[in-house]
Amino acid sequence: MATDGVKIIDGDMAFDIYSTFFEKYNNGVTVEELKHIYETDRKVWMSFPIDYEIFVTTYALAFWEIGELTDEILTEVKSVIDRKAGVTDWAEQCGTVAGKARQKELEKFLIKISQPKTRPKKRTLPAKPKIGEVEQQIIEEAEKYRVLGEFDKAKTLYKKLLTEKPDLHDVRLKYIKLLCYIPQTQITANKSRLEEIYNTTIMSDCFIAIAYSTSLNAPHFEIIKTHTGWAEIEEQCQYMIAHRDVDKMEASTRRKNKILDCWYLNVHLRLFSALMAQGKYAEAIKVKEDFVQFDYSRHKEFSMISSDFEDIYQCYLLLYNDEETQKFRKKCETEWTRDKIDLGGWYWDREFIYWEENLTKNGIYLRL
Repeated sequence: MATDGVKIIDGDMAFDIYSTFFEKYNNGVTVEELKHIYETDRKVWMSFPIDYEIFVTTYALAFWEIGELTDEILTEVKSVIDRKAGVTDWAEQCGTVAGKARQKELEKFLIKISQPKTRPKKRTLPAKPKIGEVEQQIIEEAEKYRVLGEFDKAKTLYKKLLTEKPDLHDVRLKYIKLLCYIPQTQITANKSRLEEIYNTTIMSDCFIAIAYSTSLNAPHFEIIKTHTGWAEIEEQCQYMIAHRDVDKMEASTRRKNKILDCWYLNVHLRLFSALMAQGKYAEAIKVKEDFVQFDYSRHKEFSMISSDFEDIYQCYLLLYNDEETQKFRKKCETEWTRDKIDLGGWYWDREFIYWEENLTKNGIYLRL
């Protein structure tokens, strides 16, 4: 599934689209330009019904929140809801209960955005770090290159700045995201789903850590593993985790909650990807387990972390340690019983087989 839960913003794709939209909006990009980006990217995602539903509904929510939802976008939302691509996928993957939950969420969403928002969001200028004039000029120049897609120039400036000011964490996170960027020349020539996603995320200025999901096949897996920079990504992420304590920030609880969610999602996801690419599966398991503990303690929803269990299980498989793999399976079945997992057709035995078969089918995991 392309989303971790049944809500509108409930997965990496929706989160990336939504956060990128407001990053651009708050940095002065006009509504007309945002609509142009939407129309351009929409043509790419139309080939993938489930992802297209997420794309359209996420953009619709964003435009509605700033008071700029058009009749055309609202009509398209109604159209994707009528097609039931996401509902069907949820029902097939997690059972009829989950499918009905997604349908109910979409129906509530349509009612909500059919009425204008009473208090549209205003542009919020991002807070500038307390640094000197010279450093600020470097940041602005790097940001200019990043927006233009000249990523190597942006990376060089970010790294130069971090050498002098290592605690500029917003700059460091942008640098890490650029290190995750894989050049077009390293992607295979055939028009695969991964390539379409790659092209769209670059057009949207939406940087992602390359996750080892079941959509990857063996050639793409090898390309990602040989991508340079994974060791540095690991080092940069470890620095951020070791040197920043968000709980000590002087901000409201609501504001800190948003920062924490973004912080864990961005840093830990990229650290996990870097460790996987280097074959450090045991360390990757620890990172994912920390993330699961954090995420569940905040949301108390299994649907928010179900995909993380797949990542952990696949790490155990790639370690080829049957004893540890069986321990993990037993732990899941014991700690996460059916009364805790309200996802309809979700059963551990079925999911374990499904995850293993995906790795095997894609030529990444070879059964002994």
